[in-house]
Amino acid sequence: MEKTKFEFDEKQEKNRDNVLKRVIIFVAICMGISWLYDITVIPRINHVKNVILAQALSMGGMLCPMIAMIITRLITKEGFALSGDGSLMLKLRLKKMPWLIAAILLPYIYTELGGRILTWIYPEILIPKNMYAALGITTGSLVAKMLSQFVMAIAFTLVALGEEAGFRAYMMPKLMILFSGRKALVLGGIIWGLWHAPLIIMGQNFGTSYPGYPYVGVLLMTLNCIFAGTILTYLTVKSKSVWPAALMHAFNNSRPGVVYMLINSQKLAKLDQIQIKAIALIPMGIIAIILLIRFKGEEMA
Repeated sequence: MEKTKFEFDEKQEKNRDNVLKRVIIFVAICMGISWLYDITVIPRINHVKNVILAQALSMGGMLCPMIAMIITRLITKEGFALSGDGSLMLKLRLKKMPWLIAAILLPYIYTELGGRILTWIYPEILIPKNMYAALGITTGSLVAKMLSQFVMAIAFTLVALGEEAGFRAYMMPKLMILFSGRKALVLGGIIWGLWHAPLIIMGQNFGTSYPGYPYVGVLLMTLNCIFAGTILTYLTVKSKSVWPAALMHAFNNSRPGVVYMLINSQKLAKLDQIQIKAIALIPMGIIAIILLIRFKGEEMA
């Protein structure tokens, strides 16, 4: 027997209620275990003498969204399909491989452009060319460092998957069911930004001496997450896989490109870090705004 429009709408509404319930459970668990980890573990890392253990603990918080996703799936009995509706999005079709290349190139593009804008505004932070020889800066050393960054970013992809499996592969598809594509991207970025709040309050990224601490720092991180989250979600939508997002996240965190290798880190550290990060964010923001305007909220399964 053919279903009436009322019956169809009722089923849709029930599905939306289930989706909203799952989002709330995920966000609550994710924020809970992540903030607890940040507050209890992160401040004690400096006292860990084993370097490898200290590095592992510093990245441990990135795995919390994946853990929250797994717990939420167990509670809501969603299952763990690798692909399809409500899946882990861990499969990547061969024809979608170009999105992996895009995921690698984009961080190079916006990081390099951001660095160039930064050195144009603050030229004094650049290492003078007459100091290159004394500091061992050669074409070969720059290429070697870029290759090292590349390898480290590839390895770091598995750690970045911790965040992406939770936020991009689990939370974002559900937000896009509940809201329009653009609203979902902004809301998802806000949630992701607030997820970083304890770290910002503890002084990571911007320190603690800037005017408006810690609210301005949390606000800037949230803006950063809206921009980055938009690009990461776009890659996830187009590839129908979480791997491009994890790859881009890993390369983004490695701060790739040449310009930052030619910057005096001590002089950079003396500048207002809020201003520095805001300026460097401009190219990524432009890319994200273009995608946000064009975004139509395609299916993510």
